[in-house]
Amino acid sequence: MENVQPEQPQKPKRSYTVPVILVIAWVVIIGLFAYSFWADNDETANTNTDNPGSESSLEQADANVLANRAAMTADELEQGRVRDLQRLNHMKTLRSALSAYKQDKGNYPETLDNLVPDYIDAVPTNPGPGGQDYNYTGIGASPYQYFEVAYVLEVGAENIAAGLHVMSPDALAMW
Repeated sequence: MENVQPEQPQKPKRSYTVPVILVIAWVVIIGLFAYSFWADNDETANTNTDNPGSESSLEQADANVLANRAAMTADELEQGRVRDLQRLNHMKTLRSALSAYKQDKGNYPETLDNLVPDYIDAVPTNPGPGGQDYNYTGIGASPYQYFEVAYVLEVGAENIAAGLHVMSPDALAMW
């Protein structure tokens, strides 16, 4: 009679494939995050001051507004509120003119200057002090079927808080 020994269960071989893939994925994610952080900082550091209506200058204005608001007197807050009401009236005027332009032409204009003189007498300017130009952007490929106009409120008005906002065909303030 043969001596038969019971078969020993074999230990499974360890596979390092899944942990290695997870480590690589985390390294890539952290690298992308770090790159986007440094790329944003470089872009902010190289802001073109010749273009006061640029998105980064509006973001800087937003940060300045929020930082300075706490130090404002009651009179300065009221003056800021009056200017914010002017800004909101400008947005309503632009939105109405842009809507009429699209109704007539089938698309939104390349620039706000295309609204003058048929839809508005002049492109509204942001009331000072230090008001940033309104930043109009046609969205998509030209001819534009959508738009955004970025603007900054100093103290807030009409239930819209202080800070950076975007007007679109759908809303006066999306942020």
